[in-house]
Amino acid sequence: MALQEAGSVPAGPKDVGRPGPAEVAELLLVAVAVLQGLALALWLGAFPRSALELCGLASGATLFARWAGALHAALALAYVADFVGLRRIAILLATKGATALLLLLVWMAEGLPLVALAILALDAATALTGALLRAPAERSRRARTRLRLVSRVPVEAWSSGGR
Repeated sequence: MALQEAGSVPAGPKDVGRPGPAEVAELLLVAVAVLQGLALALWLGAFPRSALELCGLASGATLFARWAGALHAALALAYVADFVGLRRIAILLATKGATALLLLLVWMAEGLPLVALAILALDAATALTGALLRAPAERSRRARTRLRLVSRVPVEAWSSGGR
């Protein structure tokens, strides 16, 4: 009888390449953040006046709205690059956390329209979820790496004979 962590399922060779639940949740979080960023970028770029009016700002500053849309698109691409290239969500956590903190400070000092409060709640929830998923996802990735290193390689993979 082998000892294992409470609540864990023993992994066999067939489970070595499959991501754990925390990794899948982290991937979904990045996908949602990217979709949100691209949708916001499209909306700000295509309809800057309506975006500004909805947030209670003067509708004359369309350049500002389009610039914000371009920045949202760039951040969405940075989320993808960070996750695909390095398997981390540091940029996502930093930007969502900083946005939520900034909106919270502005809300306390001056007040915000309802749209900005919704963005505050969404960004704070995204940052908190990402922070909570970060450690379990990293443990899952490391466990899969260890399993890959110790799992048996099928004979067909290492035989050099031409059968």
